[in-house]
Amino acid sequence: MKMYAADCDQQPTVVIVSISGGKDSQAMGNWLMANREPNVEYIALHADVGKWEWKHSLLFSKQLAEQWGIPIVVVKPKLELHDQVLRRMATRPDVPPFPSSAARYCTSDSKRTPTDIFIRNQYFHGEKIFVAMGLRAEESPARAKREALSIRKSVGGTTKRQSYDWLPIHGWSVSRVWQNIGYSMDDLAWHVNETGKLLRQGFPLGQIASDLAFKAHPAYLLGNERMSCVFCVLASKNDLRNGLLAEPELAEEIAQIEDRSGFKFRQDFSIRDELNALVPRQQVLL
Repeated sequence: MKMYAADCDQQPTVVIVSISGGKDSQAMGNWLMANREPNVEYIALHADVGKWEWKHSLLFSKQLAEQWGIPIVVVKPKLELHDQVLRRMATRPDVPPFPSSAARYCTSDSKRTPTDIFIRNQYFHGEKIFVAMGLRAEESPARAKREALSIRKSVGGTTKRQSYDWLPIHGWSVSRVWQNIGYSMDDLAWHVNETGKLLRQGFPLGQIASDLAFKAHPAYLLGNERMSCVFCVLASKNDLRNGLLAEPELAEEIAQIEDRSGFKFRQDFSIRDELNALVPRQQVLL
């Protein structure tokens, strides 16, 4: 079966399944495993960004890899994201220390570079390596412009190794993603509603996810639209506010960076202002 690109003759010998624990990479992995090609090696890869990552993400990614029956590799940056922000504040006080849509060093330094190092260190001689990512056109105009298959220039090609970025679910809608995982949008809304009730009764989020046998990352039970870092510069305000409730201590650390640097977390969103305005609510126990 031709599952790569209709106008491309490239066929991989190694597929690196990049999983964050979010819905898109989960659905992508499910689809890949349902359409596995013979003579292709599949390796799951999770890029751990450090304390800004949701607490359940690494464990959930490992559980997905076990479910798919493939090995998982965990890569980390030389300097975790929080420390990168602190370093940027110290060395470049004239610019915002936080990542932004225009300066996404979080992705390049914490995810892409460690992945590239893994590819180089594995010495995939004579291999065609596809790095599969769950990016979708529907998410943003920038992602809509991405090609479904392109040379991974950050690794560099050799006569013995060729690397590509591959977006298997680039054309999928969000409803198709959730359908792949096992939920209609109405099903998802029901789970979010039930979770709200149980959180108000003091149940931890992890226990709620287990009791409901929820198939996706627990952050989605809070009503998150996306799941990457707890505080992602590309996240909606709804998702950022969920992060405030789930990780108040981390939120305070970031707010202190705002205080010291004089810059907001994002031009339209201040963690400090949100913490100050937050109506006292019971903390979300993870």
